[in-house]
Amino acid sequence: MTRFKLPLLSLAVALLFAGCSTSQNPADGGETQASVTGDRIEAFVGPGGSVAVGDPAAQFDKAFPRPKGSTTPESPPLEGVEFVGWQNDREMASAAIQDGKIAALYHGKAKAEPDWIAEARSRFGKAELDVSNDLGAVANWKRGDKELVIMLQQGQGGGLTVRVAGTSEMLKRLQLNAGELASNLEAQARAISGSPAGQPGHSPDDGHGH
Repeated sequence: MTRFKLPLLSLAVALLFAGCSTSQNPADGGETQASVTGDRIEAFVGPGGSVAVGDPAAQFDKAFPRPKGSTTPESPPLEGVEFVGWQNDREMASAAIQDGKIAALYHGKAKAEPDWIAEARSRFGKAELDVSNDLGAVANWKRGDKELVIMLQQGQGGGLTVRVAGTSEMLKRLQLNAGELASNLEAQARAISGSPAGQPGHSPDDGHGH
């Protein structure tokens, strides 16, 4: 079995659109269901309750308690930022902590979860950026200084789905720019299809008017 290796936050993006395959272990359950709270794009619901950007750091551990057998993921070196979280073969949950409070939340699964984007569209309305093709999708919502980015990769090994919420400042520090992620996804699709660079093949409702 290929281990679900998702380096924390920004490094996960490289994996998401690197064309790699992750394996899925569907039989033994125990996975966290994706959910959001009301119209708060910065809040996630875990098996232990809800947690939001701005909450005290301890709230992350309550909402996403560490499963038995999980390990600590890699974390990028960011001055003044501490990372907490866990990962196993199927799932990863983590948070960036700054000044004792949650500045970003991360949740990923080693399988394609298109319902994550569908649910966000239903709750939050039209996304600021919404791009999809046969390889995956990227969608982004904003509320004030908070952002939600959901990224989906289709794959033979089950695919990969990632959602990240945080302040715009923290997501920028983590190199999580939704526009760049969407461009990478479109570039991969062009490379596979051989279509010209000027014809990116947007989805019907992708925020670009195509």
